[in-house]
Amino acid sequence: MSEQSVLKCEIVMAIDSYREAFAKVEALTREQAALRREIFEGINSLNYMNRGDGALRSSTEIFAAGHATVSRMRVIQAGLNEAIATLDSARHDLSDASKQGMGIP
Repeated sequence: MSEQSVLKCEIVMAIDSYREAFAKVEALTREQAALRREIFEGINSLNYMNRGDGALRSSTEIFAAGHATVSRMRVIQAGLNEAIATLDSARHDLSDASKQGMGIP
């Protein structure tokens, strides 16, 4: 294959990588937002129970759910960091191709 063909293949691979990483970032961001809502709902439930006669068992369940949610948030953040690194790498590859005079196919 010619150097031009190899470069075109690299550009296509970089674009595909970028698209996949971008889709992952979008999905993880939506999931992160849903988990944040869960955390705030748990806090609101605890505040409500503090004012009333909420059972201790309920607060324990809320804390357990909050702990699981925070753990999931850590996993999501790690996934976001990985996807963002992939986006940066693909952007860098595309920028290099642009500097070499190649357009995006």
